[in-house]
Amino acid sequence: MNKVDLQKLLIIALISSVFAFLILNLQEYLFDLVNRKFPIENGVYLSDYKILIGFIFYATLPAIFEEIFFRGLIFDKLKLIYSIKNSIIISSILFYLTHLVFGSFLSFIYILPLGIFYGYLRNRYNNLFYPIVSHFFYNFVIFVYPIIK
Repeated sequence: MNKVDLQKLLIIALISSVFAFLILNLQEYLFDLVNRKFPIENGVYLSDYKILIGFIFYATLPAIFEEIFFRGLIFDKLKLIYSIKNSIIISSILFYLTHLVFGSFLSFIYILPLGIFYGYLRNRYNNLFYPIVSHFFYNFVIFVYPIIK
């Protein structure tokens, strides 16, 4: 098992959080341009425990399961057929396509680069821990920012 580098982990978490903050502001700006209000209720405000439920179902579980699926299963199988670069791009496109259900076509502006970044982390460190942590921090900031804003 690979040893986890705390400094790398903190840098990855910081980059993911800053990227999420920038994306939130970009989304808000784009939605204001077309006179549509960005929906801050993404189906996670189910009870008085909305922060806990959101933390689990919006930040934690998607990060774990999406990374296991896209960077674990899909990326690993694609590597058997294609180059690393093409495997990262194809798995990122599939990642984007599955997120079209929740977003707009323009979400490729941030979902595709995120997928590429997660693929890079998966390939660079040869484990799923770093992409999961990065994905978690991105989702966490996306979830918490509208609440504390």
